[in-house]
Amino acid sequence: MKTVLFKQHHFNSIKIIIFTCLALSACSSNEETDNAVFLYASDVFEVSFRTQGTIPAPTIEWSGEEGTFSLESEIPGLSINESSGELTWERQLGIGEHLVEIIAENDQRTMETSFVLNNILGASLWTGGQNNNTDSDDVDADRYFTFFQDGTLEVRFFDFPDSMGIGV
Repeated sequence: MKTVLFKQHHFNSIKIIIFTCLALSACSSNEETDNAVFLYASDVFEVSFRTQGTIPAPTIEWSGEEGTFSLESEIPGLSINESSGELTWERQLGIGEHLVEIIAENDQRTMETSFVLNNILGASLWTGGQNNNTDSDDVDADRYFTFFQDGTLEVRFFDFPDSMGIGV
């Protein structure tokens, strides 16, 4: 009698193991199909201040029909092509780091991804001046502005090479 009980217990254990394996394999296959691909070529893009350009369209695997792209939050100087996901930055994009969050959606799902767009002010030389005449738009350039990557600047007047102002 003990032998029969052992065989029955052994048979029940095998059924439990088989059921557990089937359940685990079913769960893992569902997870694989839910892992959609939606990403841009990098987690950080660096661009130079006062330039314009594009960030290529992302890699994406749609479930069903192709969908549309949008920005989670508006960033002045940055726009997105709603059908391709390509991003365009304009010259007026602000200096510094911008967290860019993109939404891709179609009739079956909504996906999100993000990256950092860093607009860097490199060393550069600018000229400028001032206008105290409210009836005129003319500005007489009379000084140099030198900007540095650390955020500082120097100002020198054309006619006074020894003059210098330093600022942030």
